[in-house]
Amino acid sequence: MLWGFGLAIAATAATAMSPDRRKHFTHRARDMFEHGYRGYMDHAFPLDELNPIKCTGRGPDLADPGNWGINDVLGNFSTTLVDSLDAVFTVLPRTEFDHAVRLVVDNVSFDQDSRVQVFEVTIRILGGLLSGHLIASGEVDGVITSGYKGELLSMAKDLGLRLLPAFDTGTGLPFPRVNLRSGVLDYEVHDTCTAGAGTLLLEFGVLSRLLKDSDAEIFEKVSRNALEFLWSRRSALDLLGNTIDIDSGIWIQKLSGVGAGADSFYEYLLKAHILFGDSEYYTMFDKAYNAILRHNRVSEGFLYRNVDMDSGQQVTNWVDSLSAFFPGLQVLAGDLNNAIKSHFTYFSIWQKYRALPERFDFIQKNINIAHYPLRPELIESTYFLYQATKNPYYLEVGAVILDDLDRLTRTSCGFGSMQSVASGVIEERMESFFLSETLKYLYLLFDEDNVLNRLHSNFVFTTEGHVLPLPRNTTRIHTGALPLPNYTCPKFQLPDLVWSHHSMESATASWLPISLPDLVHINRLIGNADFVSLDLVSKQDAAPTCIAYHGRRSSSSSPSNSGGNRGISFEQVVQESDVMVAAAPGSPDSLLVPQVTYVADGYRLSTLNNVLLTLRLDGFASSYIISKFQCNGESYVVAGGLGNVRVEQQGMQFLLSEPIKTDAVEKREDELTFKVKSHDDGSWTEYPVFLAAFSTPFKEKASLDLELMPKYAPSTSGTQPDLLNGCTALPKDAESSDGAKIMMVIKRGGCSFEEKAETAFASGASGLIVVNSDDYIIGMLGNEDGRRYDIPIVMMQQSAWKRVEKEYESHSSRGVARLNVELTGAGTEERISGMQLQYAHKFVSNLMIVEYAVKPSTGQES
Repeated sequence: MLWGFGLAIAATAATAMSPDRRKHFTHRARDMFEHGYRGYMDHAFPLDELNPIKCTGRGPDLADPGNWGINDVLGNFSTTLVDSLDAVFTVLPRTEFDHAVRLVVDNVSFDQDSRVQVFEVTIRILGGLLSGHLIASGEVDGVITSGYKGELLSMAKDLGLRLLPAFDTGTGLPFPRVNLRSGVLDYEVHDTCTAGAGTLLLEFGVLSRLLKDSDAEIFEKVSRNALEFLWSRRSALDLLGNTIDIDSGIWIQKLSGVGAGADSFYEYLLKAHILFGDSEYYTMFDKAYNAILRHNRVSEGFLYRNVDMDSGQQVTNWVDSLSAFFPGLQVLAGDLNNAIKSHFTYFSIWQKYRALPERFDFIQKNINIAHYPLRPELIESTYFLYQATKNPYYLEVGAVILDDLDRLTRTSCGFGSMQSVASGVIEERMESFFLSETLKYLYLLFDEDNVLNRLHSNFVFTTEGHVLPLPRNTTRIHTGALPLPNYTCPKFQLPDLVWSHHSMESATASWLPISLPDLVHINRLIGNADFVSLDLVSKQDAAPTCIAYHGRRSSSSSPSNSGGNRGISFEQVVQESDVMVAAAPGSPDSLLVPQVTYVADGYRLSTLNNVLLTLRLDGFASSYIISKFQCNGESYVVAGGLGNVRVEQQGMQFLLSEPIKTDAVEKREDELTFKVKSHDDGSWTEYPVFLAAFSTPFKEKASLDLELMPKYAPSTSGTQPDLLNGCTALPKDAESSDGAKIMMVIKRGGCSFEEKAETAFASGASGLIVVNSDDYIIGMLGNEDGRRYDIPIVMMQQSAWKRVEKEYESHSSRGVARLNVELTGAGTEERISGMQLQYAHKFVSNLMIVEYAVKPSTGQES
């Protein structure tokens, strides 16, 4: 039985991965886990996380309480060790687990002055404690840890009690954050996401049932109330939004999808039914899942869009990496055909970049957010699909992912997140889920004799990958007819195509799980010019050997390659090729001298003439990437967040390739350009901001010169001041001392966006910036009365504000009160052209050709 749900499919006659090769990857997965785990224990414990480059430890960011990316999960309670307890049990000898339990009991305390996120601490820490307790108590393998007296369960109860104050709201929806020592703080934000409020039931429910006393029932009760309240706020289409006000229950963000902000809500509906035996959860899941199939699923079934919860209309052009968990949930639900299709899409994106970017734009067919923090979701779905189908293709997928992670992210003491999948630059972060989920699922994929692969009890993996086997005497079985889904799992049939991965020696041929037309469609969907790392042969020609690999270009010299009448020429070709672009005879003078402008996501060039591009092949030799370029005697490194090079349309006679047949896609109409003038050298830096639906229209050449004025809450000595939320009256300082117009800055949360606009408008502000709590951009929608405010009201990403704030502080420290900013309308925004630079029959993936309806101001040029 698979995950207590009766879904098991017999092994097929597909060519299996050889026992020796499978053992090889089992050993490599164990080695990777040991490397990361030993690195944390040797260099970071008892702190929360490992800094994998410096080989030091890190805890919460006490200097910046608003650094939620760190402080939400790091609270001085050895996050990585607690989160990884059951992973240590899974991968390492039993003695290592027993030792880890003793370290947690002896060193971890939750009596901390730490403001943490309820959701993250529940799934990582509370879940880790409960799973560790069940294993130590013998509920998984029948072995009881020597000397164990239930301490982890007592610690879980203590943590649960410290989280309970978050639920003291009128709706029962919890505050997103709580201080473990003092409860909910007065300035806490009042909005939360669907996943954050609705993904607590497994951990809180198991805690209640294991404690077995009437007082402990409160944990399951509050988590169930929160989940049921969210379900009661679904739309007429049975869709849920993304962000909700915890006081009023009004949706703040009506985007509905299966990715960030909503993902695990659906997961816990089904898993709560499996674990607790409650058919009410299954009824909710059945309605929600069918709504997703009707409104979010594209007709071919390869991806799931973000739509408006009321209309079902698509609202974004991207999918995010968190939604790669969804194929695994579809396996659990029995919808194997849809699971196979959506999984193949995500793995194809992985192959394109050798990792999964945080967001991928399926219209522009390019990266939207390039970061990869070592997330486990694709590996998790791969594991579930292999368990359901036994198709060795999924073992090969795991081998590819394992090899990429080991080659590209390993450091001397651990593994580092990718700052950008385009550049491959590693950053100083190894989140706890890399050990607790990513490497654990990889190890389980290859270790067929692992106890968790042979466990035939009622258990689930939580959204953090923790094992929760609930003892039978704590499970409430509901009798009566269970509604049967209309997406039951069919008999698995092997398709007629064979797949072979060529980047690894002795790769085993295995059956491709989709048809050739589907493969062609997916490649077009994600913008692959040809099949990435795949060779296709007919079934009758298949052989269990490697098919010839069209390998990397080796280091060699080649003569210049003329671009014909397009006037492009190339210098010597080496492993990392230097490509000099020359102007065609008779080119206008304006194209002869390139101008370089720094922009938020890289560089913008006015022309490619006399620019020396350094190109390198990507990991699968499917395209080239610009790693650096030289222009006017200066060198520019294209790395980290500077992932793209944009070239203006006027220089296109230098391009070798013909226009590709795709429509130019205009940037979102609500995106404006926000420019800040540096006090040091007078240069301007650009940031994207996003206009509220109820703000004055801001189009064409419209431009405003403003003075920035952040609104800070009073702070105690030595602490970083926090922005006000703008929910109460602001001082009426509409102009500075010299009459400049003021653009106020406040933070998201505490009230609706329109209430913030009303407050700022009443104070006389000439503009308003609402700083988001992260780098996701959500639409600021108005009420149905259609009121508009005659000032620009925009949202700014958290990371952008941090950089602007530093510039503001730099001005203030010099005694200069004002910070000049400029806001420019969407009419000057660029369009992505349908042309691409091509070299040696491969596209240059991070070079974009742009054109403008109205020529933008150039800013500071070098």
